[in-house]
Amino acid sequence: MKFYAENLSIFDKTINSEIDKTLELYKKKQTATVILQLTVILEETDVGARIISEHSCLAGEDWRKRREKMENQDNLDYVLEHLDGDNIDKNILRERYNAFREIYDKLISTNLKLLNQKNEQERHLEGIISNTKIRVGKVVQKTGAIQWNYSLKTMIHEILAYIFAVWTLANTEHYNSSRGIEQAKAYLLMPHIAQVITIFRILGIGYSESKKIPLIGVIYGKKISDDLINTLVEIGTGEDMLAAIQSYQSSTYIVQNDRIVYVEGESIKENVVRGYDTIWAYYHEATKGNISLSSLETHVGIIVNCGAFSYAEMPHEFGYIAGVTGTLRTLSDSEKTILRDIYGIHKYTHMPSVFGKSNRNYNLNSDVIAVNESEYFMRIRGEIDVMCNANRAILIFFESEEKLMTFYNSTELASIKSEIQIVTEKVSVKDRELFIKRACTVGRVTLLTRTFGRGIDFICRNPQLLANGGIHVLQTFFSEELSEEYQIMGRGARQGDKGSYRMILLDKDLEWVLEHNLNYPDFP
Repeated sequence: MKFYAENLSIFDKTINSEIDKTLELYKKKQTATVILQLTVILEETDVGARIISEHSCLAGEDWRKRREKMENQDNLDYVLEHLDGDNIDKNILRERYNAFREIYDKLISTNLKLLNQKNEQERHLEGIISNTKIRVGKVVQKTGAIQWNYSLKTMIHEILAYIFAVWTLANTEHYNSSRGIEQAKAYLLMPHIAQVITIFRILGIGYSESKKIPLIGVIYGKKISDDLINTLVEIGTGEDMLAAIQSYQSSTYIVQNDRIVYVEGESIKENVVRGYDTIWAYYHEATKGNISLSSLETHVGIIVNCGAFSYAEMPHEFGYIAGVTGTLRTLSDSEKTILRDIYGIHKYTHMPSVFGKSNRNYNLNSDVIAVNESEYFMRIRGEIDVMCNANRAILIFFESEEKLMTFYNSTELASIKSEIQIVTEKVSVKDRELFIKRACTVGRVTLLTRTFGRGIDFICRNPQLLANGGIHVLQTFFSEELSEEYQIMGRGARQGDKGSYRMILLDKDLEWVLEHNLNYPDFP
């Protein structure tokens, strides 16, 4: 049934609903242990793995598996040992985390005993929420500054414990249905140590620096502050009208519901207007019969420029700047200078992965290859053959849709073209979701544009694929920013799984890099 739901989109909601009903009925008749055994059987196939992850009846098993992979989620010593950044005081972080955990565990253990009925759950959550609000006290925000009273500063760990307790207790449906199993707590949504310490650092906890007493030379530790510190944790004119005639067709627009809409990443934006690009797109699609006359008249006209503002200037109005990113270590010196001198971000924290050491197979010296144009497509095809013969899956990222389609229509790919799936900005959201799921199956070849090298979870649930080495990621272009390269690399070997990465580059595409380095040797 699941196979038909994925391949007959017109019936997918109906079929998935029937699957949900069947699973719910089966779950009511069986014990929690039997459900656990069912998931073990389903995990053996790709379709079965997707049933576990996509149907709420078995979602608890998907969460349990994820927690099992986070081998260091509750290992405070591991997190603190691998923690890196500016002015870190690990003793303060350890002390505050232990205090947080003591309160959180007490709240959870006390309230889990009371969660027998839905109305009781709601009543007790209301009590915890009220207690949380009482502890917050009064926060006064003025332009350019945020002031906390002393009691709030000293109670941040307690407030966090209450907030996370509400989150955990509000999501106990899988735990409730699994009571009686020894692993019952594995079904709870609980914060791991790295999450809590990340929030501590964002809120100014755990900063100190060593000072030396003049003349005497004695070194002592000085606590900087529990105040907020800007920090990052590794989370038209006439000419415009004429220029748009040349550029509008390169925009990632599609026609939907008699309107021009834009594909941005994983979503479709219906309220976006890109100046005259959008207007010319309306005219173009109207001549092809894809846009009605009434829609054309509604959406075209002369654009009057009434002003503009810079997103880059907006942070200067913020009282406090904090963020979380996965690519902090890849920032260039010039980017760090901008963050420090222009936006006042002075503190960084590098948080270790709770999944432990990466299992990615990648060698910088041997896995980055530059070839000439006559070899380029042949080498990419060769990489595909190697991975398919090894019963693995391969994701191939291209710089643009144009270059992707050039390879897709090449003679080198002709013999297996019908087996290839393509993920670009113009592919429908529903098809894209299906292709991303299928991308993590044995022997699957997926071509993608660079847009999908960020923020997409290619989760491998196939034990055979993991045993064969996992997902292989191939990048076919040079990234100007190291952060993009790291993001694309990170589409494979996720959450501690096995995987590999390689770059096959076209040598003539690297000429601008060499020219840049010759002209600007001191500029990154």
